[in-house]
Amino acid sequence: MQLASSAHSHAGAHALEVDATTDTSLAQYFVEVGVPICTNGSAISVTGYTFSAWIYIDGPALGPNAQLAVEYSTPSGPGDNDLLLFSAGEMTTGSWMQARLTLVSSYQPDTLYIYFEPGLDSGVWSGSIYIDDVQLFK
Repeated sequence: MQLASSAHSHAGAHALEVDATTDTSLAQYFVEVGVPICTNGSAISVTGYTFSAWIYIDGPALGPNAQLAVEYSTPSGPGDNDLLLFSAGEMTTGSWMQARLTLVSSYQPDTLYIYFEPGLDSGVWSGSIYIDDVQLFK
């Protein structure tokens, strides 16, 4: 479920809260949230643009293969996947992290995704991800 939440916010009174559950026994390894880049659904060139967001992970410890990434899709299908923002050693639960990445791909995406994988070798991870202050700027 995704909703505006006041439980954690980086700036202002609310952040987007995403309930996240993964279960390796069901081959559910990740959670992703997509946002259209343009309100009319158009694809644009993002080369040279910077993606920025504040992320808060609320849940149990992360596994050794945890990652947080940006992905995007184009009208004809997936574009660059797993543009890494944080790997396991760089991620923490219980505090805000600023994700910032300059995009250099020649793809013209229509949707950006925040991709979260808790990185467990086996078992269930259940928690919430809070996303705030998302920007795409040049």
